[in-house]
Amino acid sequence: MFRRAFRICILTFIVAFLVSLLSETISSASGIILASLILLALIVVSIITDGVGVSVTCADKCKISRMEKSGVKGAKEAMVMVAHSELVNSICADLVGDICSIISGACGATIVVELIQFCPDDSVAMWIGITMSSVIAAITVGGKSLVKSLAIGRSEDFVIKSARIISKFCNIDKLLNRKKLISKKKKHDNK
Repeated sequence: MFRRAFRICILTFIVAFLVSLLSETISSASGIILASLILLALIVVSIITDGVGVSVTCADKCKISRMEKSGVKGAKEAMVMVAHSELVNSICADLVGDICSIISGACGATIVVELIQFCPDDSVAMWIGITMSSVIAAITVGGKSLVKSLAIGRSEDFVIKSARIISKFCNIDKLLNRKKLISKKKKHDNK
């Protein structure tokens, strides 16, 4: 348990560092419009991945299994995700979702720095910063609330649609069952 938490901590640091470096480099060099688009993308990814994390923990394995047997596209991958719901929730909600939320705040700060260059008054600059952080928080929290409600109410559909999209970028079965394969190999090597 401690080893897994430590690995997640290290992985989070690496992913956060790389995503933050990329977003800071692009947003600080590109101007307010592109930085705003990056900020919006980070918020959307944070909202959606939180929804995926919630949906895999709420989804009914029996319903997804029936969908898989009836040939619903994405049901096989969804079944793998639900079977590993704790890991998927941790990756989606904690790793990706929280990192995007945190980095969106940093990206917002970059936008504020760009905007306050045009403000002669310090009080206006202060209000720009307060407004920016409030808008980011409102959109993120409101969006997560909406998507989590959908993810809970229609969890099986949400997981299947998510599985279809994720499977376009990676092999879910291999990715999530890798841990099982490693443990089986260790058991075999110990014999």
